[in-house]
Amino acid sequence: PMPIYQRLPVVLLTAKAMTTDRITGFEAGADAYLPKPFHPDELTSILDNIITRRQQIKQARSSLADLKEEMNTIKNIMKQNSANTVKQTNVYLTNAERDVLE
Repeated sequence: PMPIYQRLPVVLLTAKAMTTDRITGFEAGADAYLPKPFHPDELTSILDNIITRRQQIKQARSSLADLKEEMNTIKNIMKQNSANTVKQTNVYLTNAERDVLE
């Protein structure tokens, strides 16, 4: 099971502002990196965006699960109907007819 804290947004508030420090923070799993000094409204905006994005991703996953279920239903219908399709014919097409068909 996933520990509950793994769902929390991680924003690093630090005096380290070098690019290498930010990269290290992101590689460690930070969602955002905010060097000091910072304005509290900036922090609030970052957190709001992270939370909104996670909610959107959660909704998208639900939509993808629905889409996967619909695709499986379509596949099953196609399998059932495949018995009614022509598997092989003795119809021969000229090159021109093949070009039109393609």
